[in-house]
Amino acid sequence: QKKDKVLYRVTSPQNNLSLIGEHFLDSGKYAVNIRADGLSLKEWADYLVPFHEVSVQKGKGNLIFKISSPKDKKKLLSLDGQIDFTQGKATYQKIQLEQAAGRVTFSENSAAISALAAKINQVFIVTNGHADLSFRPEYLEITLKTLDSSEGKIAGQLKFAWQKKAPALEAKISFQDFDLARLSQNSPGIEGKADGDLLISGPLDNLHGKLQAKLASALIFGQEINNL
Repeated sequence: QKKDKVLYRVTSPQNNLSLIGEHFLDSGKYAVNIRADGLSLKEWADYLVPFHEVSVQKGKGNLIFKISSPKDKKKLLSLDGQIDFTQGKATYQKIQLEQAAGRVTFSENSAAISALAAKINQVFIVTNGHADLSFRPEYLEITLKTLDSSEGKIAGQLKFAWQKKAPALEAKISFQDFDLARLSQNSPGIEGKADGDLLISGPLDNLHGKLQAKLASALIFGQEINNL
């Protein structure tokens, strides 16, 4: 400890993990640098994912992060760095995610997704894009600015609140040019494209959704369908 700041360092050779931080006593500002290689996503999800409804079964991750005092005093923290992960597998109720791999890069309060690939309920999806993040003591807000997937384009806003009686989600997601054949796992007789909005709200163990979609050249067993 120096006169005006506290320095600390924690290492774990077994997990290839190092944490180096400093805390300035006069201003209260801080900075923590974290590096880890070959982390078990299953083990760390128990600590980092505050929603028991989400179960992570496997996966490996490498990360380099700097967590520091935010420039905007209304925000909880500033996050810079990246995480690479492979072999991810997780479930949420009836949703199964497998073979998840990709990179997420964080800069101040934004995130870039690079070639995020995963199989969701047996549908393989590849996604790239950007999002704005807002960390607050009572919630995390994610604004999807541009998200291009193999299924179509996605934009919208998600808000995770964790200081309520039960963790809750509010989301409004717009989608464009979604391929109905791929979403139906190439079921016979289904083809066309879909644009629309998906509204989701409620506690994570009891979410409610509303889907509004406009279909283009959509056919189900030869019958034209215009709306859902």
